[in-house]
This record gives sequence, C-alpha cells and structure tokens, in this order.
Amino acid sequence: MLTVPQHANAQIIPYIEFVSSSANLLTTNEGQPDRGWFRIQFKISAEDDDIYIPNNPPGFFWDTFPSTASVVTLSTNLRKLSGSTQIGNFYKISTGNTGSFDATFVIEAQESRFVGIEITSINWSLQNNFDQSLNTSTEFVGELRSPSLYMQDVPEPSTIILVFLGAGLLPKTRRAS
Repeated sequence: MLTVPQHANAQIIPYIEFVSSSANLLTTNEGQPDRGWFRIQFKISAEDDDIYIPNNPPGFFWDTFPSTASVVTLSTNLRKLSGSTQIGNFYKISTGNTGSFDATFVIEAQESRFVGIEITSINWSLQNNFDQSLNTSTEFVGELRSPSLYMQDVPEPSTIILVFLGAGLLPKTRRAS
C-alpha cells in the first residue's frame, strides 16, 4: 500500500493502492502507427476525512515509460468503479471508505519501441473545489504502472521496382542435340 504525504494544513492522509493494470494493441489500418490502450486500476482510502478527486479534467498526471517515448495522446479517462460518489467535477470518497478507480489511456506511436504508462501524481482535495490551499498533488513514480507494449510507428513505404524484359533481351539458350 502506498501512503501519500499529509496535507500541510491538516493530518489527512489518503492511502493509495495499486490494484491491477493491462495493455493491448488496438487494430489500426495498414500503414498507420500502432495505437495502444492502457488501463491502471487503483484504490484511494479516505481514513480521516472526506477526499475529493477531480474527474474533469481527470485528477491525475501521467507519463510514458521510458519518459523519452514519443507518442500522441488520443484520450485519457478516470472512471469510478465503486466506493465513491460523483459530485459535479469530483468523485467524493467519504471518511472510512475506499474508492476504486479505473484510469485508461489511448496513445499512438510516433516511434517504434516498447512503451508503457505510469501515473505520476493524483490530485485530491478536502473540498469539492479547486481551492489551491487544499488541493494536494502527491508523487509516487513507478508504483501505478501498466505493462509495456511494443508499438510501431508508420512503416516506411515499400518501394517496388518492376523490371520489364522485352523480347530479344533475354539470354538465348541452346538445346542439346
């Protein structure tokens, strides 16, 4: 179980726990770069006070690993699975409860290499607003991670050379007598 540093103004410590992750290549048309779908499931426990996780935009930051991987982000999504209630642009986890979440990502390769996704921080608040004095972001790089996929960029176009041999250009053969 991962622990999150406490908020500067209170003794509130949400607990974050990795549940599972998966990754799959999506079908693309021939000649297009690969697209990967990644999922990371995790739990957040609100033991000392209600915790609010922003859902629009999603309350997390992420990166590829390796972080130098060149990709285009097609979509990111944070969905509550259980243990929380949606209130406006937040998921509320009540004191003493644990919320389960599903973060999904779709990316497109810009180079051929292995690539994965990791959540690098999760934003949370003690109120359902973005008051900066209560909004806290925590770091735990490498803990909430998907498997890697080998993704390929657009393959180089093939060059086909057709050679036409006309009559009289072929070598002559002799028949054995």
